[in-house]
Amino acid sequence: MSDLWPDPVAGAPYTSRSLAHLALGAVAREASDFARGLVPTGAGRGGYDGALLADALRIAELAEQVLAAAVVVEREDGTTWEEIGAVLGVTRSSAHKRWQPVAQRWNEQMERAAVRGRVDDEGLPEVLADPPGLVARRLDEWVVRHREPGDPIAGEHPVSDALERMNPLRELLHLAGVRRQLWASYEGAPPPGLLAPIAEREAELEEALAKTAPPNEAGEHAAAAAKARAYAAQLRDQTTPD
Repeated sequence: MSDLWPDPVAGAPYTSRSLAHLALGAVAREASDFARGLVPTGAGRGGYDGALLADALRIAELAEQVLAAAVVVEREDGTTWEEIGAVLGVTRSSAHKRWQPVAQRWNEQMERAAVRGRVDDEGLPEVLADPPGLVARRLDEWVVRHREPGDPIAGEHPVSDALERMNPLRELLHLAGVRRQLWASYEGAPPPGLLAPIAEREAELEEALAKTAPPNEAGEHAAAAAKARAYAAQLRDQTTPD
């Protein structure tokens, strides 16, 4: 247990901040790879016929995506709209008006992505369309493959090693959001088979908190764990064929 927060329980999901970093890394890698293709001499005598401009426009689009992902990471990191506006050379209100919808959409995608089978992958960042661990391994390999002398980050897992997982308190809030998404997605009647794993995980988290909490709080966590276990058993019974 850390000085401020309990340690993550085995199997904890990555934090939203870490996932935002993965999204930023994924689009930055795409922009870098695409830009590198413009370095060799191109069409020569045959002419470009606008192809070079089209490629440059694509790089500009990717750069805009990098900027949007960077704003999301900054917000996840606690950077204020005033600070973001100062860096971008605009007022706080202008920064908020321009980028708040992007940050809000990210938060909504995070909740939808947590509900298996309820995500429309079209247009989502790679980090939401693929398992985060797989995205991180791909980025690890990319960084190592393109590493040059003097690069500040060493090691074979420069991306994976920096990722953080949710502590039990944060994960409990996350699970509450997942449950809300399920109730909304299924119009107030989600299948018990989807709710049961949530309750079981909540029981695990409360049991872990009961072991590390001060004596005056341990009993509360133990009671919450027992309640979650009983609810999970009830849900499992509803999914068992007669």
